[in-house]
Amino acid sequence: MLAKVGTSVQSFRQQHPRYFVASLASVALLCLVWLAGPSQESFKARYADYAYPPSVADSGSRSEVPSYDDSYPAFGPRNLKAAVARAEQLWANNVEKRKAFVKEQGGYKAMRMFSDKAWKGYGQMFTLWDLFTPSFPCPWEQERVGTFADGGKYTCGLPRLAQTRKDKLTVFSFGVERESGWEYEVLERTDANIYMYDMTVDEYGPQLKAAPKSIQDRAHFHKYGIGAKDEVRDGSQFYTLKTLMKQNNVDWIDILKIDTEGAEFSILPQLISEFGNGNLPFGQLLLEIHAEKTQHSYATDEFAEWWESLEKAGLRASGNELNYPAIHWLNWPTAIEYTFINNCNGKAKCGTLVRD
Repeated sequence: MLAKVGTSVQSFRQQHPRYFVASLASVALLCLVWLAGPSQESFKARYADYAYPPSVADSGSRSEVPSYDDSYPAFGPRNLKAAVARAEQLWANNVEKRKAFVKEQGGYKAMRMFSDKAWKGYGQMFTLWDLFTPSFPCPWEQERVGTFADGGKYTCGLPRLAQTRKDKLTVFSFGVERESGWEYEVLERTDANIYMYDMTVDEYGPQLKAAPKSIQDRAHFHKYGIGAKDEVRDGSQFYTLKTLMKQNNVDWIDILKIDTEGAEFSILPQLISEFGNGNLPFGQLLLEIHAEKTQHSYATDEFAEWWESLEKAGLRASGNELNYPAIHWLNWPTAIEYTFINNCNGKAKCGTLVRD
């Protein structure tokens, strides 16, 4: 076989010497391009940081979509540090765009939080929420957990957290009132312990009251409020977050949920003061913001100062959702749900959500 190939090559060289030389040159050039091009390893190094594995198990047919199951590999980046670094770049770009837009409008003091047709014709063509948009992508999947109605929360990486934590997830939830659908689903899908606090009610919501004992045993409710210091005020017991964490022997909160009907404007500055910028003791924050007309409604600069204090502390908005019933009741988009991820400002102590 090789002898025949050699004879054919020799015959081609004798009959077409110019074509033979051109062919050799072409082969040599292709070899040089191949050797100088990126190797398989360099290709992997370039793209692995942002590559995402399949959301179903590698075994089995890809055409068969499995039923929903948190035991499947969690969707997310292979290199979490690189994904978080890229998200930080996107957030920084968004902040610069915000600054430029505010400058074009004459500064925060010249801007209304909300507008209507009775103010300068059709009013301004944006609301408060258009200024503070989510820009830090969740490095894992982001899904809406809990009820379809008011009370459900967009949560970042719940299956991933459950798979990677060596001990049980820890969740703190302030404000449960009549709805505990989010807490119920988190308890149902993970091994979390949830510590719930609400000084306005005597127990958690109906979803947990009807839950099996295996879930209720991990649902801990106290009729306390969160405050700047440990005290009894107006007949209600208040504790700082640091005290509540100590009471439950907790040094890190995987998910912190706050729905306190406007008290967030005082609670979060208290937390930042208590723990310091870059040292907030939680991986993500699920927060409902209540910018009522009677509170901060025309003080866009005051709200911006509060928001920027959250960013300075390491919190990055990952998603949001307007509270549509509030729009119906108040005719203003004053209530909105935000998901924040804590980037810890580069500090070594950080949660499993953003730690490789």
